[in-house]
Amino acid sequence: MFGIDKKLEENKTLTVLFYNVGGMDTEATIVRYSSYNISAKKTAPYIDVLAEASRPDLGAVDVDLALVRLLA
Repeated sequence: MFGIDKKLEENKTLTVLFYNVGGMDTEATIVRYSSYNISAKKTAPYIDVLAEASRPDLGAVDVDLALVRLLA
């Protein structure tokens, strides 16, 4: 899984967009990976979900149908 084993440099952040186009719906999530200091010598990873959205009426089936209509 992306991010669990991700090692970031100190004071760096990484923002990632994950998306999933399923057969019947589409989902998207924006996540920020960073780290915070536990002590002077140790840091811990921090994952922050910034936004998420889902469209239950837009999936791969809908894309297929749109292509069929376009090509027909």
